[in-house]
Amino acid sequence: MRLLHMIRSGRRLLIVCALPFAFCLAGCESQPRVNIAEAAEPTARPTAIDDRRVIRDARLSRYVELVNLFESASPAGLKIVEAELYNASANRRAIRYRFQWFGPEGLAIDSGASVWRDRALLSGERARISGIAPNDRANDFQLDIIAAR
Repeated sequence: MRLLHMIRSGRRLLIVCALPFAFCLAGCESQPRVNIAEAAEPTARPTAIDDRRVIRDARLSRYVELVNLFESASPAGLKIVEAELYNASANRRAIRYRFQWFGPEGLAIDSGASVWRDRALLSGERARISGIAPNDRANDFQLDIIAAR
């Protein structure tokens, strides 16, 4: 009788311990994959710009790659910058980014537009983030990207 009770208790313990583990595995299965449809021959041709990169977080740069930088102008003549990012890792990556803008004399323009924004990238995802100059005096920019904590 006592042996039977121990066996039943052991089964209950196994179920209680294994159930959360099974749910965890089911939740961590795989990330959703994004299907993409676009024009076979796109007519829009963005203007790529040369950039200089300063890597302070080598781990982040291995996972989230800056592929290209593009620039354009709004109808009001304000500079628009767009960055193409690629998540080269097998996991979802969360980042924070901001565009800082500078005037013709090289000084930062304090406009409130340089705020940190959050963005998550799925595994293998290519995404674009953009910033628009706060005024027509902003002719240079700096894009800061950090890993979200």
